[in-house]
Amino acid sequence: MNLKPLFTALLLATLGACAAPGQSGEKTNDAHRQTLTGEWQIIRINGQPAAPDYRLSFDPAAQRFSAYFGCNRIMGGYQQQADKLSFSHVASTMMACPDNADETPGLAALAQTHHWQTAATKAPGSRLILSNQQGQAVLEAYPAP
Repeated sequence: MNLKPLFTALLLATLGACAAPGQSGEKTNDAHRQTLTGEWQIIRINGQPAAPDYRLSFDPAAQRFSAYFGCNRIMGGYQQQADKLSFSHVASTMMACPDNADETPGLAALAQTHHWQTAATKAPGSRLILSNQQGQAVLEAYPAP
């Protein structure tokens, strides 16, 4: 009895099964990273309008983010897996700003973020929505001009 064809078929099936999830997972992750990549103009924090200069930027290669809520520069790491998103090792400059009323809600929105998604809009580009564990939007942004 010649087992070589059976062994070859089993080997190919095993290798194919091992390769398929990694390949499809990478495409999905790459698509999500491309969507998060770059600078976003924050338009709302917890449903409240944000100033036009508020920003959130992602660098997927370094898994780093930066943000600006009107006073200090915020930076840190982020972990993204499919639609899950969390921020870590958040640091800030310590500027003496007279009014940084949006900084606390902005930092809280980052801390509460559990999911992210983009929604198509009539304008060019997409809207980025960061939501908490209950699915409520905590931060919304458009691609920065």
